[in-house]
Amino acid sequence: MAANKLEQIYLRYHKDMLRWAGAFFPDISDREDAVSEAFLRLMPHAEQVELVNSPETAKLCQIILKNVSINILRKRSREIPADFGEAQYRHRLDEEALRAHEENDRDYESLYRAVERLPEETREILWLSYKYRFTAREIGRQYGKSVPAVHKILSRARKQLKEFLEEKANEENQ
Repeated sequence: MAANKLEQIYLRYHKDMLRWAGAFFPDISDREDAVSEAFLRLMPHAEQVELVNSPETAKLCQIILKNVSINILRKRSREIPADFGEAQYRHRLDEEALRAHEENDRDYESLYRAVERLPEETREILWLSYKYRFTAREIGRQYGKSVPAVHKILSRARKQLKEFLEEKANEENQ
């Protein structure tokens, strides 16, 4: 029974998961690896899935894929490539590069704080749309909303973010 359900989930969500993995990996082979690993992690939970074509199942697939992708990226960040020479190592530790990275983080700090001020559902929809490149239709299916409603939520979120950032800028200028 679980194998049949896993096969149904695979047939239904495989292409979507490959597309979703694009938010983490530009290379198609990396996407395929992440999706394969996600289905391996999904195996023990397949029996618990009641309806294959449901927002809950889609969300389960997304969460597992996201966690697998993050784990793969974390593992890669700790690995040192075999062709990583001493000159490259010195360049990466260059003080100027570190300073530029810190300045970039400061630029985004206000944006992250503004996003945190949004309601949780709005924040999730915003991340799904911009970070993970989900369509309004996919987001609407997950949250039980129409496509125009998702567009309206995104529009309001952008407006609120703009207001939050302008408010922050005004405070800093005073």
